[in-house]
Amino acid sequence: MQTHSASRLLLILLGLALPLCVFGGVYKWVGPDGKVTYSDKPQPGAIEVEMPKFPAVAPVTAPVTTSTTAPTSSGPQVDAKKSVPPFKGYSKLSIVKPESDATVRENTGNVQVELASEPEWSPQWGHKVSLTLDGKPLPETHAATKFGLHNVDRGSHTLQITVLDEKGVMLITSQSVTFHMKRQSAKF
Repeated sequence: MQTHSASRLLLILLGLALPLCVFGGVYKWVGPDGKVTYSDKPQPGAIEVEMPKFPAVAPVTAPVTTSTTAPTSSGPQVDAKKSVPPFKGYSKLSIVKPESDATVRENTGNVQVELASEPEWSPQWGHKVSLTLDGKPLPETHAATKFGLHNVDRGSHTLQITVLDEKGVMLITSQSVTFHMKRQSAKF
């Protein structure tokens, strides 16, 4: 039951934060009473909060466009194939952040996740990253090697990453990494 309410809260917070990401910055400051405040208007002593960048979602049935150059006499497909080698499979996938047995001290419960792969990840392959937190798959996928988890509860957690191809077929899975989330309690 707690997982459903935490997921629901996360979706609500992301829904509220999305317009702020589109229209301007988000600023955070601590008032004289110790209360943390967020706003879209800068205040004296406020710091700008880096908001997660959400990648554009391509339709599942549409092929991924690999051309990043303007058409030339040789055609865009030739240029795109030169810039990105064809995918022949991953030989290695690992979680770089959070590090194994790391303690993450973040009162909002945000955890930065970063992966490394061999060969190096290319968004032009159309692959997606799927996460498993504490043995439970998370519903969203990511099209990048760096992204964030939000509102992770206090305590120790295991994280595992799986790379899926454009059709959702599993290509490779990382080893699990354990990290420890430390959040201040409002009771203190």
